[in-house]
Amino acid sequence: MIHFEKIKPEDARFIFRLRNERVTRQMSLKNSRLIGWKTHKAWFEKTLQKKDCFFWSVFFKGKRIGLVRFDEGIVSIHLLPRYRGKKLGSPAICEATKLYCKKRQQPAIALINPMNVASIKAFEKAGYVPARKIFLVQENGKKIAALKYIYRVIG
Repeated sequence: MIHFEKIKPEDARFIFRLRNERVTRQMSLKNSRLIGWKTHKAWFEKTLQKKDCFFWSVFFKGKRIGLVRFDEGIVSIHLLPRYRGKKLGSPAICEATKLYCKKRQQPAIALINPMNVASIKAFEKAGYVPARKIFLVQENGKKIAALKYIYRVIG
């Protein structure tokens, strides 16, 4: 049902639109402002080159519904607005995390905005457990709370 395909250079525009989606920006722990194309393109090209980054498009019934990325063990997921609230986030997180952990044999970590109740529920349903509350510094220098969740590799 859910499958993944590695992100390719030609996916840059899709990722750009998804990263700049209104709710995605509101829930971002790093920066709530819109991302410019030049900034995105530089980030995207750098991210594609990283050896420790797993970056996939998420597909459901043959349609691309979002993205999932593991960067230095930290997971982020973004679904297109029309696929939110359809109980697809948790299975996508679960399957992607299993793939990641199988390749890396290390825990996966989610850092979640405490106001993002849908993400909290999706990660918990996918097997992530709360670790602690932490504070991060946004690009504008403002401190923001985040909930740290961990998915531990078993066996």
